[in-house]
Amino acid sequence: MVDVLKLAGYLLYLNRKEAELDDDEAASDITPMKLQKLLYYCQGYSLGLTGRPLFHDDIEAWQYGPVVRIVYKEYQKYKGACLPLDLVKSPPSVDEYVAGVAAMVMRDKGGYSAVALSKATHREPAWREAWEKEMNCALSLETITDYFSGILNEELPPEEEDRFWKSVGREPTRKEWEEIALSL
Repeated sequence: MVDVLKLAGYLLYLNRKEAELDDDEAASDITPMKLQKLLYYCQGYSLGLTGRPLFHDDIEAWQYGPVVRIVYKEYQKYKGACLPLDLVKSPPSVDEYVAGVAAMVMRDKGGYSAVALSKATHREPAWREAWEKEMNCALSLETITDYFSGILNEELPPEEEDRFWKSVGREPTRKEWEEIALSL
């Protein structure tokens, strides 16, 4: 598993790379709130595709959606402002699998605003289930897994799934495919 702060840094690094490609070094639309939702989607994609979490930290149901408390504390000083691109000058060291999941999430969700992502998470069962229990309650990994395995298996085009597995440098082993099949 990856340290969640490293994963957050890697998402910011991908955002910085995208801004450089667009030749707009001043552009960043990742606020602390959007970063939280991207982390939730990273965890969801990993659980949905492989049944394995990316990081061990709890994701909690806060008023504006899923939040990882340690990441909140790290970036809370920025409040609602966009995080500066120069926060991450070089990519944090993550393995190919983590990089692949992060890249997929940035492709699928990175273009949405923090508010749009917050609204989307409020419609998803993991946040709703936890929020109904208690404010700041941890989201269930089982509920996240069930939701994302259904979504990714129904909506992920085969070429996107192939691109994901290639991005992590290998196809799943027979055992991993069996675990994926059992989780469905």
